[in-house]
Amino acid sequence: MTDRFAYLEALGIPAFVPRDAVSGDGREAAPPARPASSAEDAAGPEPEVTARDNPGKADARATVSLGAGQGSCLFLAGAETDEASPLASDLARVLAEPPVWSRLADDDGAQRLEAIIAERLFTHVVVFGAAEAQLVFGESIPETCGPARVTVVDDFARLAKDAGARKSCWLAMKASGVVRKS
Repeated sequence: MTDRFAYLEALGIPAFVPRDAVSGDGREAAPPARPASSAEDAAGPEPEVTARDNPGKADARATVSLGAGQGSCLFLAGAETDEASPLASDLARVLAEPPVWSRLADDDGAQRLEAIIAERLFTHVVVFGAAEAQLVFGESIPETCGPARVTVVDDFARLAKDAGARKSCWLAMKASGVVRKS
């Protein structure tokens, strides 16, 4: 079963199967394999490389450890202590629903941010810190990553000290649609 059929089946949505894909005994035959559209697809998925595994490689990107929660907005912080700060609590309250927190990590459960977004279908990602954003995305920080809009704001250390940074953070989150409508 292809990924697309497995995804639809997991959602409980019956998938259209052409008649020629049904075997003679009435059972569904396996759907035809999707032909590789490029040499990259034919080679299979690229192995994950963390910045720690290969510090000299330009495209080595950091992995992320996902915290608990079910919201549609992902907050990516640099340190574990960031999400416990009063400022983090204030920022989380301006959303329609609590965010899911994540942090940079090199442990076994860590994944690339793109994989986490694709798996959980986040619609917004707020990255706290330009350095963290570069570690996760590389040199070019995208406006979107899969279905998620990416917003990069200052890190918590700067936000805690600088009122102008807090105002810029608020305006960036408001402009990106992260902040709930009042």
